[in-house]
Amino acid sequence: MNRLAVFLRRSGRVRGIRGVSLSAKIMALLLAALTFSMGLAGWLIYGGLQERAWDDAGASLIDSATSSAVAIRVDGLDRVRTLADRRRPAYLALKRTLRELYERDRFNLQDRWGRLSVLRYGPGALAPVEVASTESASDVGRVEPPNAALMKAVETGQAQLYDQGDQPDWLVAYAPLGASRGGHYVLKLERNTLYLRRELWGELGTIVLGALAGLLLAIVSGWLLTEQITKPLRAFVDVMALMRSTGDFDMKIDLHPEDKDMGVVEATFQSLVARMRESREREEQSYWSTLQALVTALDVRDNETAGHSLRVTRYSMAIGERMRLKPEVMEQLRQGGLLHDIGKIGVPDAILRKPGRLNAEEWKEMRRHPDLGRGFLEEIAFLKPATDVVYCHHERWDGTGYPRGLKGEEIPLTARIFAVADAFDAITSQRYYKAARGIREAQIEIEACSGTHFDPAVVKIFLTIPEKGLMKIKAGTGLSGFDFERLRKLSS
Repeated sequence: MNRLAVFLRRSGRVRGIRGVSLSAKIMALLLAALTFSMGLAGWLIYGGLQERAWDDAGASLIDSATSSAVAIRVDGLDRVRTLADRRRPAYLALKRTLRELYERDRFNLQDRWGRLSVLRYGPGALAPVEVASTESASDVGRVEPPNAALMKAVETGQAQLYDQGDQPDWLVAYAPLGASRGGHYVLKLERNTLYLRRELWGELGTIVLGALAGLLLAIVSGWLLTEQITKPLRAFVDVMALMRSTGDFDMKIDLHPEDKDMGVVEATFQSLVARMRESREREEQSYWSTLQALVTALDVRDNETAGHSLRVTRYSMAIGERMRLKPEVMEQLRQGGLLHDIGKIGVPDAILRKPGRLNAEEWKEMRRHPDLGRGFLEEIAFLKPATDVVYCHHERWDGTGYPRGLKGEEIPLTARIFAVADAFDAITSQRYYKAARGIREAQIEIEACSGTHFDPAVVKIFLTIPEKGLMKIKAGTGLSGFDFERLRKLSS
């Protein structure tokens, strides 16, 4: 408990296991939700303001066109057709009226400039032509493409707004002026929308500033709320991290004694830890008991190879240590070495204990033991790491081994290491058909088979093991605190 207190004092602020605290995750989700909701609200508000602004501007333009049309007379305009007619009294009167309307409506103030013009749509004409405008007089007689708004204004006798889509550069309205022998006359009123865009940008700026202020307030309040919610949880996470790093699952957890909910969490967690520890101890005990029974059964059944599984495992581990293999690979070597001949349980005694050489059919039966061994281990989860050695320890570097004829690095590394250790023990051990040979002779023979039977890199590492170390392994009888030789005697 003291160690836990020191850890929490030094850490100052509790952090998440993977570098991202729970508070940061909650805050990130909160900010994402707020940003999305505020953005959506702002977009809807701005869209509503924009639609209303354009509708109001269009309605205002229709009103201006309607009121302006009242002041325009069309008498004599049927004789204004070309630039040569711009000195006629009817044209001069129309030009003066348009200028007065322009100044009256103050189109040229505050970026709200516009254009006024009169169009004639004569009988049989394909398109309307301009009679006069507030712009250059050279536009007289200019043809304008017809559009639905103009036609509707002529047909209905009411002012119409020309729909050019969303946010056009100009708003355009047509108001009917009347008809004469020259055809129908229409007032065209245009207003630039720059002022409207600027007003909308100002509204958007106000919306953005309001959203930022709201977001800042939400961040502060959200952070305070998150701290209160996650404080006991962060402490809980830190305690678990400390347990994992130290391996001490017996320490007590004091999260929030005044919080009944966290008290339930604490008690439940402690109960789960206790059960997990008991389960792990039972599993480990069962694991080692199984290994002891299997290895002892193998050694007792084959008197000629008594102690072989233990020795070859220790040789393999010595090679693995010099190769600086990872702990999980070393565990594979250890399990595989002890259980490499587990498949021989399925080989008849008549073949396994035959004093002479095996015939072809007997060899075929004997060579089944890697497959049998793999089949045994695949049914036992905690012994699966041994499968590579059990199944592949008779494969050869040049591809002439069995059961699959693997070649080179196709053979698992643990099986390549074990093959060297297995050969060394076979050469230096007494058999009914041969005498044991010395360590140096075994080293020379293994080196001679480098690149054919064995992986050259593994052989090179094996040859660096001192002779004294090999002799010590050969003479040893214990592994990981278990005396297998004593167990073998008790079972005989």
